[in-house]
Amino acid sequence: LAAGYAGVARALVERKAGAALAAAESLDAARRESDAGWWERQYPNPLESAWRAAEHEAVCTLLGAVARRAAEWLAEEGRAAAVDENDSAEEFARAVDDALVRLSRFVTRDANHHPKLYVWLPGLALCALAASARLPVGWLAERHESKTDGYERLPPELLQNPPAQ
Repeated sequence: LAAGYAGVARALVERKAGAALAAAESLDAARRESDAGWWERQYPNPLESAWRAAEHEAVCTLLGAVARRAAEWLAEEGRAAAVDENDSAEEFARAVDDALVRLSRFVTRDANHHPKLYVWLPGLALCALAASARLPVGWLAERHESKTDGYERLPPELLQNPPAQ
């Protein structure tokens, strides 16, 4: 997962589509290799282990969507061709929806949680990377305003003033 964050960031900084694709492949492999038994051994509380496994899956999915979008955008950048944002934006939105619903369920069932770690830090990093990869993020504010399940936990300051694209 750390390699995925680093790979996506490196691809955006160096503006290399190949590095973004490599990051996406690495994140897909991390999802496939995730072992439920390992999570259960690390976190004996069943709610905690289930959440940690789901969180890992969600972050890998979200970063993968950002990496694929960055690869598309960077590949097309030199050719001045328009890139269809819909597929990667929809993948990102579905993954955010799913992650926030799972988080809400976890938080309501486990009184000993630390939501700032689960939402603020990864959420800010993912939104910044998504905006850097030119994924539209305006829909986040729309979901927050319509009180879509889970979106009340996102920081309103970020949603009202998304990073410049």
